[in-house]
Amino acid sequence: DRSLTRCTAMASWGHQTPGGYSSSSAGYPSGLMPPPRATGASPAASPVESSPVGFATDEAEYQDRKLYKRKYEKAKYQLQIAEAALKDRENESGELERAVRILDTQVREFKVRMERWESMASEEKEKAARAQKKLKVALRKLNDRDDKIRRLEARLERYQKSSSNGTPSGPSQAEVVAHLQASIKAMKDKVGKVQEDLRVYEGKKSSRESEWPSQPVEVRENPEKVQRHLAKLKALEDAIKRKVNEESALSAVVSQLEDKLKEALAAPKAVVPSAAISSGGAEGPPTVEMHEFDEDELLDLRPAEPQDARFAEWLTGHPELETVLKEQGVEVWDSFDGDLGRLEISLADCSNPASLFDVYLGWIAHNGQLHRLTMSDTTLDAGMAGRLCESVNELKTVTALELNRCGLTGTVCDILGAELESLTLEEVNFGYNNFGVHGAQALSCHLPSWSASLSVLNLQVNTLGDAGAAELATAFRGGTFPSLGVLDLRWNELKADGAQALADAFGAGACPALAEINLSGNQIRAAGLTALVVSVSRKLRSFDASMNHIDSEALAGIQDWVGQGRGDNPTPLLVNLEWNMIDDDDGLQKLAKALRDASAKVVFILKNNESYLEQAELSAICGDAIKI
Repeated sequence: DRSLTRCTAMASWGHQTPGGYSSSSAGYPSGLMPPPRATGASPAASPVESSPVGFATDEAEYQDRKLYKRKYEKAKYQLQIAEAALKDRENESGELERAVRILDTQVREFKVRMERWESMASEEKEKAARAQKKLKVALRKLNDRDDKIRRLEARLERYQKSSSNGTPSGPSQAEVVAHLQASIKAMKDKVGKVQEDLRVYEGKKSSRESEWPSQPVEVRENPEKVQRHLAKLKALEDAIKRKVNEESALSAVVSQLEDKLKEALAAPKAVVPSAAISSGGAEGPPTVEMHEFDEDELLDLRPAEPQDARFAEWLTGHPELETVLKEQGVEVWDSFDGDLGRLEISLADCSNPASLFDVYLGWIAHNGQLHRLTMSDTTLDAGMAGRLCESVNELKTVTALELNRCGLTGTVCDILGAELESLTLEEVNFGYNNFGVHGAQALSCHLPSWSASLSVLNLQVNTLGDAGAAELATAFRGGTFPSLGVLDLRWNELKADGAQALADAFGAGACPALAEINLSGNQIRAAGLTALVVSVSRKLRSFDASMNHIDSEALAGIQDWVGQGRGDNPTPLLVNLEWNMIDDDDGLQKLAKALRDASAKVVFILKNNESYLEQAELSAICGDAIKI
């Protein structure tokens, strides 16, 4: 800039004296006066004197002017370059601003998509939970069916023996008539109970339909509230349909029994209501095996009396609790799946969890048959934990306690352990609580109280770390836990030290009946895997160490374990090592040969590792003992 100023000033000065200029400072801008002329020089001797330019004839001054003009042109060129660079920089800045706006738009769109995906994932999770619940009900029905088949088979066997012996063992006509009359009365009582349930459901549906128009406008125009209202109406309609079908089926059975009663009254000597007939010999009268007319045999109409009906009946005697349900605007029927021994509690969708919690506690005290209590998606603080323990302790029947995603802390774990020490717990599931080492310390103090009965311990996703694993190992050594068959410690940030602590406890004789260990999603690495493999029970059936940063160093320890005969478990053992970093093809082939030579009943799952071997190469050595 200074050069540009000087050159510009010089140029303007030159043009202001077109007729020539003197060497005096009067014609020069400040600071630009050329050097003085040499003394003794004659103006007539200058070759510039006759120059057509018309400027001063002094040669030095002329050359000085040319020099400053070149500097001016150079400065002007540099100025143009700077202006062009500044313009380019402004263009780049504009492009960056446009790029930022585009990225901001993309981020907002991505957030919208993420919210939509999260909503879809939540819906799928709810569907999966409902499907899992239905599956549990179906499995129980299958078990009931199997029990019924066994009873029928035993009855058929008794009948066949009676038929082969030919001994008349049937009841008298009066006994058959009395039995039929009692069965008819019992079935009519059931019809009356179903009709009563039907009236309850119809009343609820009518009440909900009549109360909906009186709701505030913001409620009736809220899509979520409308959808929930319609879903509840649909559930009530489905329940009404089920009750109508039940009533029809039971009425049909009553008609059948009444027909059989007429036949029995009309028969002169003996009657065959629905049993097989055995000829009592060539001349003897036919004999009848008494039909028991239990509910399972009467067309398998329905399982045990639904828990929701029992709950509704109990709720009518507690209007204050029924008011709580109406205020919360939630239905709790999903908690009751027909089995009085099970209860699933979730307070995730209600505005006042404490009030609804009172409803569940009241039902627990009234139930008297509860053996499995499940609570999920509920923040269980110290006060609620104490009240829950008080209700459960009064029953003395709970053997399985599941508290998933309940925000358990070390204090709450200590309360639960201390208050429930007197129970005979067979299953403890405290997953997804992230209570850390403090929760592990609290539980470890009380786990030995359940040592004799505990068969399942699930503490997945609780950030236990190596310190928490060491606390559990201490508890295992202190209580032995002879019945513990399943240990689930997935995703707990365990490393080699934590695995070594557990291995030391198992090696010292703790948990001798351990059949399943799940340590997936930790970081036990090769050292932790080797330590655990050589120390676990010979009754082990499944060991999941997938996603544990295990590299090829583990192969040597496993091969040594198999080669020394320690892999010949009496029951097949499945070792899952998926999603690790095992890449030693030679080591895998050596392990395959060791499995073949030892004839060990062990299967290793090594899918999604970094080996380039083909399944056919390993299968040719050890069959299906290694799956990659």
